[in-house]
Amino acid sequence: MANEATLDPRKVVTGNDGKLYITIKGKSYFMANVDTFQAQINFTNTDFKPVGDLMTYAIPTGISVTLTYTEAVISDDLVMAPILEAIAQGYIPTFDFRGALDRKYDSQSQELTYGNCVPDGAFDLQNLTPGEVIKRAMSYRVNSIPKFLSKLVA
Repeated sequence: MANEATLDPRKVVTGNDGKLYITIKGKSYFMANVDTFQAQINFTNTDFKPVGDLMTYAIPTGISVTLTYTEAVISDDLVMAPILEAIAQGYIPTFDFRGALDRKYDSQSQELTYGNCVPDGAFDLQNLTPGEVIKRAMSYRVNSIPKFLSKLVA
């Protein structure tokens, strides 16, 4: 008899199981107004092709991590107000985030921290479409290596 692996659909994690938190002045806030978020690691390589070799090799040179999300506009006090206040004072603020997945089947969780995040790219200040939920898209460069606080296991 062959050893066949089967997928247990109860263990599959969906977007309904995720949460995003922001830490400001040591206090963690659940960002209930966030409808999508994504954290990605980008690996950077430099090509190297030695003389006499047909192969071009990838030489790892670095990584970058980005965190992006969209939020329904409910308030401005957690992120937008601190950003605009800091800019008015001549600096750009940093933020700490924590992404969590809670698997309800067996109460396991995955939590990752994203520290020292700086705003990166275009931020929506006001983005209005008649008849639609007003949302803001935000993007950060994560200036520390993400850390697991807890991991999902099979």
